[in-house]
Amino acid sequence: VKVRRGFPSTLNIVVTERQVAAVVEISSTSLNTPNQEWLLSSDGIWLAQYQRPAASEQTAAAGTPDDGSDQQAGGQQGEGQTAQTDAQGGQAEEQAAAADGAGQSDGDSTQFGPAAREPKQPGFEQTTRLTEASRTVRPVVGESVSDGGLSNALAIINGLSAELRLQIQHISAPDRVRTTLTITNNVSIAFGAAEDIAAKEQVIKALLAEHQGKITYINVRVPDRATYRAAG
Repeated sequence: VKVRRGFPSTLNIVVTERQVAAVVEISSTSLNTPNQEWLLSSDGIWLAQYQRPAASEQTAAAGTPDDGSDQQAGGQQGEGQTAQTDAQGGQAEEQAAAADGAGQSDGDSTQFGPAAREPKQPGFEQTTRLTEASRTVRPVVGESVSDGGLSNALAIINGLSAELRLQIQHISAPDRVRTTLTITNNVSIAFGAAEDIAAKEQVIKALLAEHQGKITYINVRVPDRATYRAAG
Protein backbone atom coordinates (compact mmCIF):
# COMPACT_ATOMS: atom_id res chain seq x y z
CA VAL A 1 0.00 0.00 0.00
CA LYS A 2 1.26 3.45 -0.91
CA VAL A 3 -0.17 6.48 0.83
CA ARG A 4 0.49 10.00 -0.43
CA ARG A 5 -0.75 13.26 0.95
CA GLY A 6 -2.54 15.59 -1.45
CA PHE A 7 -2.35 19.16 -0.21
CA PRO A 8 -4.19 20.44 1.71
CA SER A 9 -6.42 17.68 3.11
CA THR A 10 -6.42 14.60 0.87
CA LEU A 11 -4.86 11.16 1.24
CA ASN A 12 -4.28 9.16 -1.95
CA ILE A 13 -4.13 5.41 -1.24
CA VAL A 14 -2.88 2.98 -3.90
CA VAL A 15 -3.27 -0.74 -3.17
CA THR A 16 -1.32 -3.32 -5.19
CA GLU A 17 -2.68 -6.83 -4.71
CA ARG A 18 -0.18 -9.66 -4.21
CA GLN A 19 -0.08 -12.33 -6.91
CA VAL A 20 -0.27 -16.06 -6.16
CA ALA A 21 2.93 -17.77 -7.33
CA ALA A 22 2.49 -21.28 -5.91
CA VAL A 23 0.16 -23.65 -4.10
CA VAL A 24 2.12 -25.34 -1.32
CA GLU A 25 1.24 -28.78 0.02
CA ILE A 26 1.65 -28.80 3.80
CA SER A 27 1.97 -32.16 5.54
CA SER A 28 -0.50 -32.81 8.31
CA THR A 29 0.73 -33.30 11.86
CA SER A 30 -1.89 -35.97 12.46
CA LEU A 31 -2.65 -39.26 10.73
CA ASN A 32 -6.36 -38.50 11.04
CA THR A 33 -6.32 -35.21 9.14
CA PRO A 34 -5.50 -34.64 5.46
CA ASN A 35 -2.69 -32.49 4.13
CA GLN A 36 -3.46 -28.84 3.52
CA GLU A 37 -2.73 -26.54 0.60
CA TRP A 38 -1.72 -22.93 1.06
CA LEU A 39 -1.39 -20.04 -1.36
CA LEU A 40 2.04 -18.39 -1.46
CA SER A 41 2.61 -15.01 -3.10
CA SER A 42 5.42 -14.17 -5.50
CA ASP A 43 7.15 -12.14 -2.77
CA GLY A 44 6.99 -15.01 -0.27
CA ILE A 45 3.94 -14.11 1.85
CA TRP A 46 1.44 -16.72 3.05
CA LEU A 47 -1.94 -15.57 1.71
CA ALA A 48 -4.56 -18.13 2.75
CA GLN A 49 -5.37 -21.80 3.00
CA TYR A 50 -6.63 -23.06 -0.34
CA GLN A 51 -9.82 -25.10 -0.60
CA ARG A 52 -10.07 -26.79 -3.98
CA PRO A 53 -13.56 -26.59 -5.47
CA ALA A 54 -15.53 -29.83 -5.37
CA ALA A 55 -16.05 -31.71 -8.62
CA SER A 56 -19.72 -30.68 -8.63
CA GLU A 57 -18.75 -27.01 -8.35
CA GLN A 58 -16.30 -27.32 -11.24
CA THR A 59 -18.99 -28.94 -13.37
CA ALA A 60 -21.48 -26.20 -12.51
CA ALA A 61 -18.90 -23.54 -13.31
CA ALA A 62 -18.23 -25.13 -16.69
CA GLY A 63 -21.97 -25.15 -17.50
CA THR A 64 -23.91 -27.28 -19.96
CA PRO A 65 -25.35 -26.24 -23.33
CA ASP A 66 -29.06 -25.42 -23.43
CA ASP A 67 -31.33 -26.16 -26.38
CA GLY A 68 -33.31 -23.44 -28.13
CA SER A 69 -36.64 -24.33 -26.56
CA ASP A 70 -35.30 -23.89 -23.04
CA GLN A 71 -33.82 -20.53 -23.91
CA GLN A 72 -37.01 -19.34 -25.61
CA ALA A 73 -39.41 -20.53 -22.92
CA GLY A 74 -37.35 -19.51 -19.92
CA GLY A 75 -35.50 -16.46 -21.19
CA GLN A 76 -37.51 -13.77 -19.45
CA GLN A 77 -37.86 -15.78 -16.28
CA GLY A 78 -34.12 -16.47 -16.26
CA GLU A 79 -33.34 -12.77 -16.61
CA GLY A 80 -35.58 -11.96 -13.66
CA GLN A 81 -33.96 -14.67 -11.55
CA THR A 82 -30.49 -13.46 -12.52
CA ALA A 83 -31.29 -9.90 -11.46
CA GLN A 84 -32.70 -11.15 -8.16
CA THR A 85 -29.66 -13.35 -7.58
CA ASP A 86 -27.29 -10.47 -8.32
CA ALA A 87 -29.12 -8.27 -5.84
CA GLN A 88 -29.02 -10.97 -3.18
CA GLY A 89 -25.35 -11.56 -3.88
CA GLY A 90 -24.58 -7.87 -3.46
CA GLN A 91 -26.42 -7.80 -0.14
CA ALA A 92 -24.55 -10.89 1.02
CA GLU A 93 -21.20 -9.29 0.15
CA GLU A 94 -22.12 -6.10 2.03
CA GLN A 95 -23.16 -8.14 5.06
CA ALA A 96 -19.95 -10.16 4.92
CA ALA A 97 -17.88 -6.98 4.68
CA ALA A 98 -19.71 -5.48 7.66
CA ALA A 99 -19.17 -8.66 9.65
CA ASP A 100 -15.46 -8.63 8.82
CA GLY A 101 -15.16 -5.05 9.96
CA ALA A 102 -17.03 -5.69 13.18
CA GLY A 103 -15.29 -8.97 13.99
CA GLN A 104 -12.27 -9.30 16.22
CA SER A 105 -9.25 -11.54 15.65
CA ASP A 106 -7.99 -13.64 18.53
CA GLY A 107 -4.73 -14.50 16.78
CA ASP A 108 -5.56 -18.19 16.31
CA SER A 109 -7.56 -17.54 13.14
CA THR A 110 -4.34 -16.86 11.22
CA GLN A 111 -2.41 -19.83 12.56
CA PHE A 112 -1.86 -23.18 10.84
CA GLY A 113 -5.36 -24.41 10.15
CA PRO A 114 -8.42 -22.95 8.39
CA ALA A 115 -7.67 -19.40 7.30
CA ALA A 116 -9.93 -16.51 8.25
CA ARG A 117 -10.56 -15.58 4.61
CA GLU A 118 -10.31 -18.54 2.27
CA PRO A 119 -10.64 -18.00 -1.48
CA LYS A 120 -14.06 -19.14 -2.67
CA GLN A 121 -13.40 -19.01 -6.40
CA PRO A 122 -11.66 -21.69 -8.46
CA GLY A 123 -8.68 -20.70 -10.54
CA PHE A 124 -5.51 -21.98 -8.87
CA GLU A 125 -5.65 -25.57 -10.13
CA GLN A 126 -3.04 -24.76 -12.78
CA THR A 127 -0.76 -22.79 -10.45
CA THR A 128 2.67 -24.31 -9.76
CA ARG A 129 2.50 -26.80 -6.86
CA LEU A 130 5.27 -27.09 -4.28
CA THR A 131 5.45 -30.53 -2.66
CA GLU A 132 7.50 -32.39 -0.04
CA ALA A 133 7.98 -29.29 2.07
CA SER A 134 9.59 -29.76 5.46
CA ARG A 135 7.18 -31.04 8.12
CA THR A 136 8.20 -28.13 10.33
CA VAL A 137 6.53 -25.60 7.99
CA ARG A 138 3.56 -23.93 9.70
CA PRO A 139 2.02 -21.16 7.58
CA VAL A 140 0.63 -18.02 9.18
CA VAL A 141 -1.45 -15.66 7.05
CA GLY A 142 0.45 -12.45 6.29
CA GLU A 143 3.86 -13.71 7.41
CA SER A 144 6.88 -14.37 5.19
CA VAL A 145 7.87 -17.91 4.30
CA SER A 146 10.92 -18.86 6.35
CA ASP A 147 11.63 -22.39 5.10
CA GLY A 148 14.80 -22.61 3.00
CA GLY A 149 13.44 -25.19 0.55
CA LEU A 150 10.27 -23.24 -0.20
CA SER A 151 12.13 -19.93 -0.47
CA ASN A 152 14.55 -21.55 -2.92
CA ALA A 153 11.71 -22.99 -5.02
CA LEU A 154 9.95 -19.62 -5.08
CA ALA A 155 13.16 -17.91 -6.27
CA ILE A 156 13.41 -20.48 -9.08
CA ILE A 157 9.79 -19.83 -10.14
CA ASN A 158 10.41 -16.08 -10.19
CA GLY A 159 13.69 -16.50 -12.10
CA LEU A 160 12.57 -18.84 -14.88
CA SER A 161 11.19 -17.63 -18.18
CA ALA A 162 7.43 -17.87 -18.67
CA GLU A 163 8.03 -20.50 -21.37
CA LEU A 164 9.64 -22.98 -18.97
CA ARG A 165 7.62 -21.96 -15.93
CA LEU A 166 4.37 -22.87 -17.68
CA GLN A 167 5.66 -26.40 -18.27
CA ILE A 168 6.19 -27.11 -14.56
CA GLN A 169 3.81 -29.70 -13.13
CA HIS A 170 5.19 -29.49 -9.59
CA ILE A 171 8.36 -28.74 -7.65
CA SER A 172 9.67 -30.97 -4.89
CA ALA A 173 11.23 -28.65 -2.31
CA PRO A 174 12.44 -30.59 0.76
CA ASP A 175 15.49 -28.32 0.97
CA ARG A 176 17.68 -26.03 -1.08
CA VAL A 177 19.99 -28.69 -2.52
CA ARG A 178 17.38 -31.32 -3.44
CA THR A 179 14.91 -29.00 -5.18
CA THR A 180 13.58 -30.89 -8.21
CA LEU A 181 11.27 -29.74 -11.00
CA THR A 182 8.88 -32.08 -12.79
CA ILE A 183 7.83 -30.67 -16.14
CA THR A 184 5.71 -31.72 -19.11
CA ASN A 185 6.00 -35.41 -20.10
CA ASN A 186 7.18 -36.17 -16.53
CA VAL A 187 10.74 -35.05 -17.15
CA SER A 188 12.49 -34.74 -13.77
CA ILE A 189 15.01 -31.90 -13.40
CA ALA A 190 17.41 -31.81 -10.45
CA PHE A 191 17.74 -28.02 -10.25
CA GLY A 192 19.30 -27.46 -6.84
CA ALA A 193 19.95 -23.96 -5.56
CA ALA A 194 18.33 -20.91 -7.15
CA GLU A 195 21.67 -19.82 -8.62
CA ASP A 196 22.74 -19.41 -12.26
CA ILE A 197 19.07 -19.80 -13.18
CA ALA A 198 19.48 -18.43 -16.72
CA ALA A 199 22.43 -20.75 -17.42
CA LYS A 200 20.57 -23.76 -16.03
CA GLU A 201 17.50 -22.97 -18.11
CA GLN A 202 19.61 -22.68 -21.26
CA VAL A 203 21.07 -26.16 -20.65
CA ILE A 204 17.60 -27.61 -19.96
CA LYS A 205 16.14 -26.19 -23.18
CA ALA A 206 19.10 -27.41 -25.24
CA LEU A 207 18.84 -30.97 -23.89
CA LEU A 208 15.06 -31.06 -24.33
CA ALA A 209 15.43 -29.96 -27.94
CA GLU A 210 18.28 -32.38 -28.67
CA HIS A 211 16.49 -35.39 -27.19
CA GLN A 212 12.91 -34.40 -27.92
CA GLY A 213 10.39 -36.87 -26.50
CA LYS A 214 13.11 -39.20 -25.18
CA ILE A 215 14.71 -37.45 -22.23
CA THR A 216 13.53 -38.49 -18.76
CA TYR A 217 16.00 -36.88 -16.32
CA ILE A 218 18.24 -33.81 -16.29
CA ASN A 219 20.67 -32.72 -13.57
CA VAL A 220 21.71 -29.05 -13.79
CA ARG A 221 22.80 -28.48 -10.20
CA VAL A 222 26.16 -27.64 -11.77
CA PRO A 223 25.15 -26.26 -15.18
CA ASP A 224 28.54 -26.60 -16.87
CA ARG A 225 28.66 -30.30 -15.89
CA ALA A 226 25.03 -31.24 -16.53
CA THR A 227 24.01 -34.89 -16.86
CA TYR A 228 20.88 -36.52 -18.28
CA ARG A 229 19.12 -39.77 -19.10
CA ALA A 230 17.28 -40.44 -22.34
CA ALA A 231 15.28 -43.45 -23.47
CA GLY A 232 16.20 -45.31 -26.65
